Amino acid sequence: MKIAIDIGGMSTKLCIVNNLEIVKKEIIAYDQLISAPELYQLIEKQIEKFINQFDISLIGLAIPGIINPQTGEVGGISAIKDRQKVNFKVMLKQKFNLPVYVENDANCAGIAEMVSGAGKGSQNALFMIVGTGIGGTTFINNKIYHGNNFMAGELGCMLNLINQEGLYQNMSEVSGMYSLTNNFFLKHNQKLTGREIYDNYDKDINCKEAVNIQIHNLAKIIINSSFVIDPDVVIIGGAVSSNPLFMKLLQDEVTRLYKLSNMVLNFTVKACHFNNDANIIGASVLNEMN
Repeated sequence: MKIAIDIGGMSTKLCIVNNLEIVKKEIIAYDQLISAPELYQLIEKQIEKFINQFDISLIGLAIPGIINPQTGEVGGISAIKDRQKVNFKVMLKQKFNLPVYVENDANCAGIAEMVSGAGKGSQNALFMIVGTGIGGTTFINNKIYHGNNFMAGELGCMLNLINQEGLYQNMSEVSGMYSLTNNFFLKHNQKLTGREIYDNYDKDINCKEAVNIQIHNLAKIIINSSFVIDPDVVIIGGAVSSNPLFMKLLQDEVTRLYKLSNMVLNFTVKACHFNNDANIIGASVLNEMN
């Protein structure tokens, strides 16, 4: 049995996982921002309970931000305060004398897909998460490519030209679900959720326009990235990936734009297999990716 932990901004999931199946799940919820030292204490207590109930072989953690899997050091922006004060990898290993593996949360989701999801059997893959912003990870020869500073796959940081005056925004600002709903409100003074905008795609010309802009920008990310890593599959994560209309529009736009390169399209675009539990499943098999 393995303990897999998914640390989030508003809650942390702790699970017992056996052969990719979640046996038991506990959730630590915090209504306000929590500090890493406070969260560590809560996680430690739950791990102690798990160890008293199950035969545990290792601990795996999915953590937001820029993560060094070897040292456990964290960086980047996160809703967890004082993260630099806690090294979960080092402290949990010292406390429980078990192997501890840590990885970026998006990377964990990608690992889940490569091991037993939409990327199973692939060697080179791009995993793109369409959430509030845009995240992702890359796999080369079935291994995560971290880059020199563990920032490879940060697709949302790509720049996009907004107008002829030279205004740029990053791709998260123009392609994420927050930008879809916020830009729609700013332009039409109407508050709709992302789901509502997609549901009205064939009924409302404004909704169609907003969706088409998002789809176009996401297709550009995929195509531009594909010329760097030459993937055999591009996997789309995030709740919107379960929407058939979203996937059909994205697949069609990738095909349309790719023709402009005068190259042959040799990869497929798929929706992810795992959804809310992807980070947990990925964290449970981090030992297999090292």
